[in-house]
Amino acid sequence: MGIQFCYQADDYVYNVKTLVGIKKQSLPLNKKFNLNQLEQISGQQIVGYQKWSFVFFSLMTFISILNGKTTPFYIIYFFWCHELIHLLVDKLFYKKNANAILISDSKDFSALGLMGIYWIFIVVIFGLIANFDNTQVVLINLEVLFLQNWFFNINLIGVAAGRIYLHLSKKPLEVNPGSISPNMIVLHVSIIFGAFILFFIVRKFPTTFTPDNFWGSILIVTPFMLLKMLVDHLSAPITEK
Repeated sequence: MGIQFCYQADDYVYNVKTLVGIKKQSLPLNKKFNLNQLEQISGQQIVGYQKWSFVFFSLMTFISILNGKTTPFYIIYFFWCHELIHLLVDKLFYKKNANAILISDSKDFSALGLMGIYWIFIVVIFGLIANFDNTQVVLINLEVLFLQNWFFNINLIGVAAGRIYLHLSKKPLEVNPGSISPNMIVLHVSIIFGAFILFFIVRKFPTTFTPDNFWGSILIVTPFMLLKMLVDHLSAPITEK
């Protein structure tokens, strides 16, 4: 994911980004070439999946905005669910994927505990307290929380189906069960940025930034979309044409 540098020492190749030492294999030159080709093709497929995943997420979010069903909580909670789905699917499937690469020392998926703390914070602060005086927004947030928002639900189904497919098709996924991963970075920054938007922008202009105001919703959602697009781009596997 992202730019990776490697150096060679004795019989190991060390990846500086992931700090994982991989035992060199004595393969004929033509087999090494074929393996490199397969890695490039798989990397291109993963990049393609990430692009289509982002397009699908953007489309469903846009339709949700048109129907007045999107709030800052919708976006932040989606990022939380996105990371939770990845952690759960990876935990269930990474051992069945011979090409999966575990890039964290935390093999027990300890990030799941941290996700529980985040859930309480996101639901209480962003879902309820920040909008305690706006019944319409609170009701929309509760619909999202209890999976009554079908635009949100379809997005989650897409995330789960995509991750399962990548594992079952033996793609060389980087599995990171620790607290630092691209999706976690998106979640961390979204929480900080979302708090700023809610308390210093949305609450100061309550009639502008409402679910029924199309352009107000667009202005709120766009920075989060750009953040996710940036992190997806930086964390994408490098492919050579």
